Amino acid sequence: MVTLFCVVSYAIMALIQGAGIYYANWIIGDSSVFSFIGAALILPMILGLLFLGPLVKKYGKKNIIIVGSSILIIGQLVRMIEPENLTIFLIGTAIVGIGYMPTIAFVFALTNETIEYGQYKTGIRSPGIINSGTSFGMKVGTGVGMALIGWLLGMSGYIGTADAQPQIALNMILALNIYIPLLLAIVQIVLMLFYRLDREYPKVIEELKK
Repeated sequence: MVTLFCVVSYAIMALIQGAGIYYANWIIGDSSVFSFIGAALILPMILGLLFLGPLVKKYGKKNIIIVGSSILIIGQLVRMIEPENLTIFLIGTAIVGIGYMPTIAFVFALTNETIEYGQYKTGIRSPGIINSGTSFGMKVGTGVGMALIGWLLGMSGYIGTADAQPQIALNMILALNIYIPLLLAIVQIVLMLFYRLDREYPKVIEELKK
């Protein structure tokens, strides 16, 4: 489950980061604004980390990730309002950054819970293979996200050296920036709804101590 979560979450980030340059170049018409898009995404993530400690103690990692994914969806909906308006797009991007931040913060904590759970269920502690599963999910997710950009743009008739792009290619650029990450965020929420270790973890640790 954690491996699948990594595949989905890192595919989201690969799409948001990788497709942003195409949005800047072809929807806004100025590739230099890509740096502003990156800043709007990353800065709220850094600032949000300062507030995670008290929240996770009160609500738990699973619930914070679900709420964060919901905020990410809201950010994508804001981006959808008027995609050609850079200001609105940047506001939506900042909201996306806030929503994505719990995923980055907690992915290794979920992995550690899985290690303890594996020992609890089998008597065998295997951090190496479980961390490898997490790393595998990250690499696959990043690869899939970046590959989707190339595949879907190619299917839409995108030509990088052209002076203008067909409307279907412009629509695909919007899909890569907005609609596909939104759908993947919904999948991320569904995966977390089935994750129960957050609630069971104290019992697992207590049993391991015994």
